[in-house]
Amino acid sequence: MLSADPTDRFPEISVQEEDISGVRVMLGMRGGVLEGDLRDQETQNPIPQGKVVIRDARNAEAYVEVFPDKLGGQFQFTVPNKPVLVSATAPGYATTYFGNREEVTLSGGEHRHITIELTRRKP
Repeated sequence: MLSADPTDRFPEISVQEEDISGVRVMLGMRGGVLEGDLRDQETQNPIPQGKVVIRDARNAEAYVEVFPDKLGGQFQFTVPNKPVLVSATAPGYATTYFGNREEVTLSGGEHRHITIELTRRKP
């Protein structure tokens, strides 16, 4: 799970018809919002049929796939406050990493806009 923190502990609490005062709920660190566009590198046209993968930079098995909107190739996702790698692909295009595999870290509440330009595969 992309948002998982290995240092977190999740005790199991069963609530019945009893007073539950004294229970304290602690939320993790606030994440940021990563939004962006998929574009054809040559034409700069939006690519709406693509897929964006946001992966934990320290754990390749923790990732989420995000699909751009059908009109403008735009995507948006709330990411945890830790380094992530962002890649994208679409039918007929090669997989491209944002910033040539540059790690992206957003602070709590930060909004960042990126553009990923995909290159068409050679026939």
